[in-house]
Amino acid sequence: MRRPSLIPAALVLVFVSLAAERIAPALWEHHGAREISFAEPIDALSVGGDRIMAEVSGFDGKGWTAWEELLVDDEQDPLSRESNLVVFPAPVSKVRLRGNTDVDIHPIRVSHEPSHYTVAARGSVAEPRVLSRENWGADESLLYYTKTLPASSGNDSDSREADNGNGSSAAVSTRVRDCQEAQRLYPEEFRIAERMTEDGAGRTFLWPQEYSPSVRLIVVHHTAGTVSTDSRPAVERMRAIYTYHAKNRGWGDIGYHYVIDEAGKIYQGRAGGEAVIGGHAYCNNINTVSIALMGNFDAELPRQEQVRSLQWLADTLAQQYGIDLGRNVMFHGKNLPAVVGHRDLLSTSCPGHYLYGAMDQVRRNVRSGDLAASVRFPPPPSSSSRSSASFTRNLAPTEGIAAMGSTALMGRPGGETVVALRYQAGAKPVKRGGNLGAIKRSSPRIGVWVAKGEGYVRARTTLLAPDAIGSNQSTIIRVKIQIPRDRGTHTLSIGPVKYAITTEGRRLPAATTRGNTSPQQAPMTRTGPVRPTRSSSSSIIGTDYPVIQQSQTTNIPPLPVQGLRAPQGLERPAGETAGGGERGLGGEVIRIRLTDSRPAPLDTMTVEFPGVGLVNGASVNGGVITLTKQGESCTASRYGTTLTAGVVRLDLQGGIHTVTSMVKAQNRYRGALECRVVDGTLTLINELPLEDYMAGLSEEPDTEPYEKQKAFAVAARTYAAYYRDETHRKFPGKPFDGSDSPAEFQVYGGVVFEQQNPRWVQAVRETKGDVLMKNDQVLRAPYFSSDDGRTRSPAEVGWASFPFAEVFASKPDPWCTGMENRGHGVGMSGCGARGQAYEGRSYREILEYYYPGTMIEGLRT
Repeated sequence: MRRPSLIPAALVLVFVSLAAERIAPALWEHHGAREISFAEPIDALSVGGDRIMAEVSGFDGKGWTAWEELLVDDEQDPLSRESNLVVFPAPVSKVRLRGNTDVDIHPIRVSHEPSHYTVAARGSVAEPRVLSRENWGADESLLYYTKTLPASSGNDSDSREADNGNGSSAAVSTRVRDCQEAQRLYPEEFRIAERMTEDGAGRTFLWPQEYSPSVRLIVVHHTAGTVSTDSRPAVERMRAIYTYHAKNRGWGDIGYHYVIDEAGKIYQGRAGGEAVIGGHAYCNNINTVSIALMGNFDAELPRQEQVRSLQWLADTLAQQYGIDLGRNVMFHGKNLPAVVGHRDLLSTSCPGHYLYGAMDQVRRNVRSGDLAASVRFPPPPSSSSRSSASFTRNLAPTEGIAAMGSTALMGRPGGETVVALRYQAGAKPVKRGGNLGAIKRSSPRIGVWVAKGEGYVRARTTLLAPDAIGSNQSTIIRVKIQIPRDRGTHTLSIGPVKYAITTEGRRLPAATTRGNTSPQQAPMTRTGPVRPTRSSSSSIIGTDYPVIQQSQTTNIPPLPVQGLRAPQGLERPAGETAGGGERGLGGEVIRIRLTDSRPAPLDTMTVEFPGVGLVNGASVNGGVITLTKQGESCTASRYGTTLTAGVVRLDLQGGIHTVTSMVKAQNRYRGALECRVVDGTLTLINELPLEDYMAGLSEEPDTEPYEKQKAFAVAARTYAAYYRDETHRKFPGKPFDGSDSPAEFQVYGGVVFEQQNPRWVQAVRETKGDVLMKNDQVLRAPYFSSDDGRTRSPAEVGWASFPFAEVFASKPDPWCTGMENRGHGVGMSGCGARGQAYEGRSYREILEYYYPGTMIEGLRT
């Protein structure tokens, strides 16, 4: 079990349908309203139904409360229709509904006991009150499966959001499409590091506790319930929000990680400890952590006490998760500050007009360490741009171009950055190449390129649609911007979106002198301390670093290179494609067991392929092949007809297989697929050339500097080649050489990762066949994520009789100073390789530093 943490982490959600609690007390019509009485007073409620558009008022024994709206929030699951939460200022014995009253009532009763807390201090800034779940009285029984709440039917790991935003059907359909596109483009950003379905006592979680590989963004919300006119103690409001998420919505826990009340007290939210995934922003829960402030900040001002607690908490979380608040993050293709409002991720009014308008001040205060500073809120919105929660919740998406993320860009002169725009079409569809908006620059040296296919095309005066856009449909357009070499602030307008580009720091060298850059994309740059992700494997480097912008080269003298020499006699065949071409890179064969994120193995799998393929040598037309476990054999059938049984081999002879039964998005593979029963489990093995495997090895994405990618291409190939040898089996006695699981071998993403990271494929091509050798033997070359300023020797971590242990003697690793030990610590560190790449060292120099006395040679067959 993971240890509980005062500061938990990122966010995800699993939907569980909730049987409606229908109210059967006396009810009657009263002035066109439906009135309902309760045997025991209630504190809050929400309603469920297929068509919710109503208002509710409660009777507290003295009079009726003001009418409050009940509308469907951003529920993306079609099986669940639940309204927003209404918390009454005091317990009520009856309520009345008007509007569409054909709904199910879900009342909430909360404890009226006070909370318990402790007060601490840190430095000169008094810490706000932080209440654990036990302190504020969370009903922990709601976490677990009971007969009254059915268990989840599956893992919907990044679909929920616990916030009030734009709930129109158009917005919902747009979000679903955008999420599907994000999962296709950035599958590694949806990777889950760990999943727990039970607690230490064997109780089954209603919402399984899943964990992010890293936390990269802090997302700020409001709860959207007005508190300025609410006399109820805030802790009762917190219990109501928790019950609403856990029970009324059927989630099994609260979606937020933290909630801050109007007095500045902080409540711990989602259970599970550090890096647990919550449910606060649809499709943006993994690798993020959420902070919600109680209030509706479209209608009321936040309290300064809340803002100061927000600033303290953001600073604390940044320290815990190694988030550099001084630089932006590339997240789902968007260039974002490390602390964002919910609306920076999605089309929503959250966190409200007033709080969102102060976010730049909050970020500035946290970066400067002035955590006790107050902020100034923006003036009220004009009546023509009414922004109350009830109004914005029903707004349809605006036709035209809108920015996704911050429009304030920063980078070094001569660098590049990538931004994302959303285009919403109107009633008329847009043809491919259609005019989406004018491009205007304050400097002719601002370059603009638009993503098209696997690359970018230059855009001069007009943004043209890279693909056709259907009527009332939207699409995400990625734009690469060349930052001018002139220092200062520049502007770039793309349609109505205006970017302010600030150039800071040393000017980058001209493109012709940068060197070591691929045609697809240049290496990225570091603008501050870089923190690596956790690694669960002895050979895996975390793949989720918040790195953006263009590479930098400094004048630091290179390290001396001794013993490394270039491979001799290696030829690169002409015509090979990188980054998604149908032809692979070749090389010796490796066999990789394919896994999935399902908690239990399947007894049936499906594989789809185009054209003609071979099934155990017999020609079969394209389509879907069903693979079924029958005793100790795998049976292959097509459209109900059995083709063969035993060990089944599917070979497309150069084509690509799609394993359609997989949950994960990385489900396309080159080479051959072999189905067999191993240890009683239906097992799928991908047999393919080693270099094709390397191209799909998803450990060093294109967010990493290019020289680091090349260094890890050599080290990862060496690692795979070592265990591919019959004398060094990682899985002795098994019919495969490795696994795609990071907990067992290496992270392998197949064709999907290959197509999305062309620069990694280029790194594999440029180092084709190269491995580290010593005394004519392939090195057992471990690598890891991060250390605390020095690497470890094999003996320090208990690896006895490690081959060539002298190569791995402990070394200073100053590029990692101040970081956590993540991984075993032996060999090359991800943070050190990144730091050396940013300082201008080549991949050969990086390898020589971590593996001294070895040779880079072509792999011998």
